[in-house]
Amino acid sequence: MRRTFFFLFATAVLAFAVDPPSIHGDWHMLQAADSEAPVPNHRVDLRFKTVNGTLQGAVLNRNNGSEMPLALCDLRGDTLRFQMTAPAGQSQAAIPIMVMTLAGDRFEGAWNTVPGPRFKLVRAQK
Repeated sequence: MRRTFFFLFATAVLAFAVDPPSIHGDWHMLQAADSEAPVPNHRVDLRFKTVNGTLQGAVLNRNNGSEMPLALCDLRGDTLRFQMTAPAGQSQAAIPIMVMTLAGDRFEGAWNTVPGPRFKLVRAQK
């Protein structure tokens, strides 16, 4: 009985870590002080989904809807980390990582490198 419970619990934890349904969909990344209504034009639109059991993210092009994949996309517990893909000729290690923590129905955080502005990630309205 204990083994069965432990196995089911571990499976549920892994399933949430690999396939977190709460993050799936389109989001707007705004500066923390920005109003959400109306959503400002100076924002970054992101999409998160699971592909082959792995969480993936992309920056959305608002002109044509194309996706530019993120180099890193990781959600563990309440902490979301993502990193833009480095431009050609630039080291991926030089690109900062956004670290955000779940705060109610949004994520809040900042780049991991230097002190700077804080950001929030809010679900895109349809």
